[in-house]
Amino acid sequence: MRPWRVGILLGSDEFAGELKPLLSDYEALKEVPRRERLTARPSLARLFAKVPDKPTRNACIHEVLRLHGYTLQEVGDAVGLHTQP
Repeated sequence: MRPWRVGILLGSDEFAGELKPLLSDYEALKEVPRRERLTARPSLARLFAKVPDKPTRNACIHEVLRLHGYTLQEVGDAVGLHTQP
C-alpha cells in the first residue's frame, strides 16, 4: 500500500477514511471567522499564572499556541521571551 497525501493527512485512502469523522469539527471551525473563534479564549495572564518552572512554561507555550490561537509574538511578550531580529 503506497502512502498518499489526502488533504491535511499523509497516509492511505483507508487511513484517511478512518480519520475523516474525527476531523469534522476541524472543518466546521474553518467556517467560523477567526475573530469569533478567539473571542472566548482565556487570557495569557490566566494561562501562565500558575506556571512553576521552565519545562512547565514550555509545555504551556506549546498548548497555548496550538489550542488557543495566540501568536508567537503575543506569547513571547506575555512570558518575557523574544526572538532576535
